[in-house]
Amino acid sequence: MIIGEKRLDKNMTTKMTTSRLELKFKRSTEPIVIETKSSNKKQANANCAVLAVRELFKKGFIEKFGTRTERTLDDGAEVVEGKPGTDYNL
Repeated sequence: MIIGEKRLDKNMTTKMTTSRLELKFKRSTEPIVIETKSSNKKQANANCAVLAVRELFKKGFIEKFGTRTERTLDDGAEVVEGKPGTDYNL
């Protein structure tokens, strides 16, 4: 959920919009919270989305572009290099 709000800074001339994103996953013990400020709502939401993707990658929820994980029957994971969207069985 993205929540935006407008606030005036100390000199009362510049409006800043805050965008906050909170993600809860069953695999994670604590929620991922991203909060950014920008001069307008569109930039704040875009920056929040980019930071969310970076945090999800850092915590291992999403994988690197071009690398896919191939699952085997023994639940081991093997990293296979290649283009995403190519023929693979999961």
